Amino acid sequence: MTRKTLPRLILVLALLSLSWSCAGVQKNYPEKRYFVLNASRTAEPPADQGEAVLRIRGFRISPRYEGRGLVYRTDRLTFESDFYNQFFISPAQMIAEETSRWLAEAKLFNHVLDAPSQALPDLVLEGAVTALYGDYSRAGEPKAIMEIQFFLIQEASTPGRIVLQKNYRREVPLNGPSPQNLVQGWNQALDQILAALEADLKEKL
Repeated sequence: MTRKTLPRLILVLALLSLSWSCAGVQKNYPEKRYFVLNASRTAEPPADQGEAVLRIRGFRISPRYEGRGLVYRTDRLTFESDFYNQFFISPAQMIAEETSRWLAEAKLFNHVLDAPSQALPDLVLEGAVTALYGDYSRAGEPKAIMEIQFFLIQEASTPGRIVLQKNYRREVPLNGPSPQNLVQGWNQALDQILAALEADLKEKL
């Protein structure tokens, strides 16, 4: 080996060592987490079951919140979507499913349909989710915001007669700013909204 080739060999070995060490480096990115909304009805159902058949029609949601990423309000005019913390499925679909299950457990109706069926419903319940976000606009006072507008329509009449139209909004203070606390707050808000809806339906039926 000559004196001229030795520096070249050292340079090649150094470059190989650097490439091996870089190949062993792994970039650590946050893992995505997925959440579901879940309502928990704790009240005892009535002894008598209703006679009407209810169909749950697919719920709508404001375009602001139709994505699966959790939405945060950071100041009066700024909203952000979280790429790493998301709903497992569409939030509108989850809320519709939880509403169907809640009303079935309440026994206000003879049947609650949430899938295609040959049975003809007496009433149809529609829902529109108009707000679903975490409000972090005031430091130290995070809140879970949920707002749903419900329409109960009597299908027998032509055109369908609106039996109930009401907007339900809940703001639940959070124990902390984490996504887990936010989803727990939404679940509490959904419990409160569905309990209020159930009470209003009892007066209308």
